[in-house]
Amino acid sequence: MLARRLILRHSMAFRIDVARDIAARAAPNPSESTPVMLAWALVETGKFDEAEKYLRYNPVPTAPAADPFESLVYPRIFRLREMVAAKKK
Repeated sequence: MLARRLILRHSMAFRIDVARDIAARAAPNPSESTPVMLAWALVETGKFDEAEKYLRYNPVPTAPAADPFESLVYPRIFRLREMVAAKKK
């Protein structure tokens, strides 16, 4: 939750550290959106190569109790992939 709040507040440096820590400690979970949030922060700070590895997979939507941040993840993941691909050209 902290990393997500920081992303919404645009606290760049701190949110990258917090999101990296969360992603490193989290058990594998197909519905986890933290990698996308981390990639978002990395793209916004110009770290496109590192962001690419967090954008490899789409998180699986949860049901019936969806994560309130899922609405940010699904449109954003495709935009982030587009931005990373454009930098690779």
